[in-house]
Amino acid sequence: MDQVIEQGNTYTLSFEPEVPIISAISSAPIHSLGLVFNAVHLGGETTDSFQPISATVNVLADGEVYRQFEYEALPPGEVSVPLAEEITFQ
Repeated sequence: MDQVIEQGNTYTLSFEPEVPIISAISSAPIHSLGLVFNAVHLGGETTDSFQPISATVNVLADGEVYRQFEYEALPPGEVSVPLAEEITFQ
């Protein structure tokens, strides 16, 4: 189930892990942004082949990669540390 919750300038996205790309685009120029990215295992059976979710997070400015971050969730039962960044565009 995909879900988008908007509150002010904050968006919370919930979706199944099959979504290969998440994109948020501003319709107005911005000079700074904050982002928090986290993945949480919602339960269910895991097998020996279970792979924690990983992601490459690209922040684009004028269509070019401005900053890039790597994220990897920990296995079920362990607490993952969210990727949290504040970015100011120069």
